[in-house]
Amino acid sequence: MRIIIIMGDLWTLKVNQVAVVSGFSTSMTEAFQGRLSALGFRSGQKVFCLGETPFGGPRIFQIGDSVFSLARDLARGIAVETLEMQS
Repeated sequence: MRIIIIMGDLWTLKVNQVAVVSGFSTSMTEAFQGRLSALGFRSGQKVFCLGETPFGGPRIFQIGDSVFSLARDLARGIAVETLEMQS
């Protein structure tokens, strides 16, 4: 069995999936990067997808003890890494 690291963005997480924040998209403004960092979305932090709303609406994420609802455009700007086990 081996472990594979999959890189993606926060929007690709499925409900109940955990990932680690690895950075921000280069297209995201520094203002947004700073605000998200202040909220806890920093490299190395675990983030958990709690749920999603219908019709492509915001998804709910937990980072630390805080819960946030993020729209698709913003969540796509947050790079994450997930682990997958393959046999």
